[in-house]
Amino acid sequence: QVRVGYFGMGRVEKGFADLPTIVDRTLAINRSIGFHLQVSPVTMAKRWPDGWEQAQLPECVQVSPGELSQEEYAEAFAGCHVILLNYHPDAYRYRTSAVFEEARSLGRIIVTPRQTWMASQIECGEAAGVTYDYSSGPDAAANALLDATGIASELLEKAWNIAEKRVGVSASERFVDRVLQLLGVASIGPNHSAAE
Repeated sequence: QVRVGYFGMGRVEKGFADLPTIVDRTLAINRSIGFHLQVSPVTMAKRWPDGWEQAQLPECVQVSPGELSQEEYAEAFAGCHVILLNYHPDAYRYRTSAVFEEARSLGRIIVTPRQTWMASQIECGEAAGVTYDYSSGPDAAANALLDATGIASELLEKAWNIAEKRVGVSASERFVDRVLQLLGVASIGPNHSAAE
């Protein structure tokens, strides 16, 4: 079973409110996909519909309410093949994400909106995944998840190759290089260029 993860608790700019619709629409087409969602119970109560109480969720959807210990987080993350980053492009156009960096370093498939820094990494071959148009709403995210899970074997192989290449290169170095590249300035990194 291909498993999709959403981690880092729920904030508006991370598209948390769309999760129920994204999951419902994904499972309406492919019931074999699993989900692991880390959520804030308070945010869940405020922003998710009543039908999305944990007891009423499909068996393939696991919810971790609240903070996870390091061990719980690592175990949950390791059990997922695809990481969903439904982040708003306005908030993440020039900003990275710790969850993204973990996913990339661990050879996971990333699904994220276009016009984000994370999408730029997929587009230039520095991460493996599928991008979508955030303005098209939860359906676009669900379709991107279906696309990613449909070619999961191919994308996982690519993701592992990227992760192996990146061993020893810090996320901060890569982020600084990308910002410099956008500004048209040469990289200052000692071991790699912004174009790598």
